[in-house]
Order: sequence, then C-alpha cells, then structure tokens
Amino acid sequence: MKQAKVIMPRMGSSVHEGTVVQWLKEEGDSLSKGDPILLAESEKVEFEVESPYSGRLAKLLVSPEETVPVGEAVALVETEDDILEETEPKSKFGPVEQVEGASGDAPIAARKRETRAGFLSPRVRKLAGEHGLPPEELTSIQGTGKNGRVTEGDLLAYLSTRSEGDGTIEAVEKVAVPVPAAEEADVLPLSPLRKRLAKRLTESVREVPQFTTFDEADVTEIVRQREALGETLFARNGIHLTYTHFIAWAALRALEEIEFVSVNARFAGDVIYRFKTIHLGMAVAVPDGLIVPVIRSAEELVFADLALQIQDMADRARQGTLEPGSVLGSTFTITNPGAAGSFFATPILNPPEAAILGVGAIRKCAVPLDDGSVGVRDRMGLFLTVDHRVVDGVVAARFNRTICENLEGFDFSVLDEPRADFQT
Repeated sequence: MKQAKVIMPRMGSSVHEGTVVQWLKEEGDSLSKGDPILLAESEKVEFEVESPYSGRLAKLLVSPEETVPVGEAVALVETEDDILEETEPKSKFGPVEQVEGASGDAPIAARKRETRAGFLSPRVRKLAGEHGLPPEELTSIQGTGKNGRVTEGDLLAYLSTRSEGDGTIEAVEKVAVPVPAAEEADVLPLSPLRKRLAKRLTESVREVPQFTTFDEADVTEIVRQREALGETLFARNGIHLTYTHFIAWAALRALEEIEFVSVNARFAGDVIYRFKTIHLGMAVAVPDGLIVPVIRSAEELVFADLALQIQDMADRARQGTLEPGSVLGSTFTITNPGAAGSFFATPILNPPEAAILGVGAIRKCAVPLDDGSVGVRDRMGLFLTVDHRVVDGVVAARFNRTICENLEGFDFSVLDEPRADFQT
C-alpha cells in the first residue's frame, strides 16, 4: 500500500492559494476514484477537490477555514493505484504525489507552516473590504484560527464592537442598541441551500441596478372559468388548474413580442445576451428556502403541456427529487408571493436574468364600470423587477401592462388544445 498526498489545486493562473470550506470525507473513509473529498474556495470560485485514486483517506492535514498555498498537501491517501508525478495540478481536482517513507502524522514543511499564519481566506478579505478595514487594522485583530489566523467569526465579532467612524474598537456599553447575549438566541447553521440563496440574493442586490414597476389586472373572467373548468377537463387528466398556469401563459405570450426582446435577456460585462428561446423559471417555496426549477423552451408548449410541467416541477421541488440540471439556465422567472396572501411585493432578480415577475393574491375590489356604475371585480397585482442596464423603464412598464392585458382578454380556446396523450 502506497501513501500519497492530495494537493490544493490551482484554479486559475492568478490564484496562489485556496481555503478549505468543508471536508466531505472523514479520516478512515474508503475512496473511489472521482469521489469528492473536499469543498474549497479561491477568490474566483468555489470548487470540489476529488480523489484521483481509489483507496483510504489516511490523514487530513488542514482544518476548515484554513488557507493554504496552491501545491501544498491537504490530505494523505493510501492507495494501490499507480501514482501520478505532478506537483501542481491544474485540473478541477488535486492529483497526488507519492510521499517517500511518510506516515499519517508526517508534518508539513516548516516554512509553509510559518507563512500560513499570515493568510486570510478570500471570504475574510472580501468581508474586510466591504467594511473598509485597512490592512494595518486587520493585523490588530486577535485570531482564533490555526496558528493565530483571523477567521470569519473573528472578523464579525470585531466588527460588532468597532466604531463606524475612525475604525477603533469601542466598548460594548457604548453600542446604541443592546445586543442580546448568545444564550438568548437559537443558533441555526445555514444549510447548503440557504447559503447559496443568501449568496445569490446578496450579489443580486449589491451588483445589479434593479427597480420594480407595479400594475394590476382584472382577472374576473379567469376566476369564473377556472371555477367552471378546474374539476372537469383538467382534473380528469391529472392537472390541478391554478392561476399560475394562466399567468405563465400570459407572460410567455408577452415575451414573444418583438418589442420585449430585452426582457428575455441577461447582462454580461460589456455585452447583453438576448435569447431566442424562453427557459421559464418557476420559483417554488420549500421548507429551507426557494428553488427555481426551469421549464425549457416553454414558449413551444400548448397550455395543457405547460400546466402539467409547472405542476410536475413544483411537486418534485417540494419532494426534493429534482435533478441538478433542472434548476439551471432560466432566462425569465415568475414568483408568486400571492400564494401566501401578499398583494404586492418587490421581488429580487434571479441572477443573471434581466427580469422577474411577481404575482399578488387576488382580491375583490369595487371598481367603476364602463356604464358608469360600480361593480365588484377580481383584481390581481403584478410587479416586475428588471435589470436597468438591460431593460428601460418604459419597456418594463409596457411589458407588465401587456401581461395584464393578456390576462384580462385571455383566449380560453387554448384550454381546448389537447396534449398528444391527453384524455378526453
């Protein structure tokens, strides 16, 4: 049995170190070639380090939140496979080097261990930059990480007592709002889904100039037709007809108009992508956050097919059975806070899309009618958030109004277009 070391890979020519985020395997675990063993991050990307050999994970050499140089060993593996001789991997996983006479407790080179104390993880550096901490102030923070390294927790604790004015530490008693003691709160670690959601939404708000336009549609006839048809044609064919199906159809028809090509788009540096097909994201609330499954080429579907796919995607999202590829590549998203009773909201863009449509709850309102009388009508709020770098204000307002008009003048004949295997 040969012993080898797993190396921190280089993820880009300008990247010189990586930070251990989470170990996916424990010491003593059996390994197959290609098994992910470590989640790491650099300044540019979060990535998995895979085992290029089968064998046993003999020793973990670094701890979570520890930053190490590219090319340094992060773990030892026992294997009977042939060992590749490569000292600085450039692939997505770290090849291993054979260690002559190494044991499970073999120390890392003293020179590298000494320099490690000065490393700050990309996450810590980014957080420090966001709060305007100069390098000399960072060096004054007492680190609790390995070899005295400053961790994200150390920095957050420091920021909680730091004066916003001159960057000096202030006594906790001088803080205007009392901070509850830790024992007075439940501490809930973020799940992987919640971490991704928090990261994406923060990036969306911080990096994208977005605004929301509001409108309202009269959906009285849709309410009447749904009540009449929901338990007949569609129910017999396994589809629970919802208002979301009508909204998605109305939005797709608006997206097909040449006037609104900028809505089905995304901003990318110095170019804008305008897509020729519509990959429709449908936001679904799940216990730990929000998932956006994608219906591909949605504009090509007849109404029944669209309704069935929306229902199927939502069911699988709630059951946790979506395939990874089912949540990638959307070009336009619909979210429905109205399902929880909200009349109006300001949805945050689902990056890198240029637009997201929010839907409010239906409410009965007294409105003036064309004959001068007052009647009670079913009204629904629609709120469209757009990337202002891609979509102009007047285009956003016209697009939202067009969706309203598509709902108010809905062509119910599309409900009679059967699927190929639709039962009649």
